[in-house]
Amino acid sequence: MSELVDLRSHSKRLSEVLTAASRRWEPVFEWLDVAASIDEVEVRTGMHEPTPMLCKQARKYEGKRSELLKGFVRGLTIFNFIWGSLESAVRQVNPKGFDNERAEERFGMNHNRPNMGIYFLRNAYDPQDPIIGYLLALDELKTVIKRVGDHEWTLEKLEIHEYMGETGHGLFLVSQIRNDFAHGSAVVPRPDSWRGDLSEYERQRGDLVKRSSRILLFTIQMMLIAVYRHGLADFVVDHLFRDEEGYTKEVSGIRALRILHLDSLST
Repeated sequence: MSELVDLRSHSKRLSEVLTAASRRWEPVFEWLDVAASIDEVEVRTGMHEPTPMLCKQARKYEGKRSELLKGFVRGLTIFNFIWGSLESAVRQVNPKGFDNERAEERFGMNHNRPNMGIYFLRNAYDPQDPIIGYLLALDELKTVIKRVGDHEWTLEKLEIHEYMGETGHGLFLVSQIRNDFAHGSAVVPRPDSWRGDLSEYERQRGDLVKRSSRILLFTIQMMLIAVYRHGLADFVVDHLFRDEEGYTKEVSGIRALRILHLDSLST
């Protein structure tokens, strides 16, 4: 099976496919394009230190902390733009039949865009198999959640919400992780000791954000597949894919949405 492209390439390809689809998706593909374009984010935790002559140990600690946070903040910045594209996609899809009162009483399901997206996937995409790579990415996200430990309670809720199909599990988990960041409840990673050591546990916190971003991209793809399968006329992508001889090849929009994240774009 083909490997997945890196996260920013995945975001860029999805942006290009949606650009080819319709101007309707402009609020979605513009956010994705920004996410794909983020290169470096600078973090220097010691820049406001009032004492210019830090001891060697303190300098080392601040250097390691800056290194850790640089990657974390970069990943979180990319995540925020991808999250914006997800919310824009749900708004554009505007799922029909979402009964807010019934959802609240029966499922404890708040009327927000992530839950509307979950509802839409359950009713418009399922029981179709998830796109290639989604289930593996979901399993990897669950593994990281268990290792970090801050969001394990979310895994238990997957089994009790009947409004949620497997295609919506990822969005539900990511929405809870995102809430912690948005409301200041998430723990910011930091070196383990004054020696500046970076533990595997702290690195996993950054991995949690990256894997959450991947899940959001997959979720947008599946939502758009459902939209074009059940209503809108399909479209053609004529510049992204290639045949076995390396020449550009026209691919249907639904097919493009299914395979754009794979390393090989040969069809």
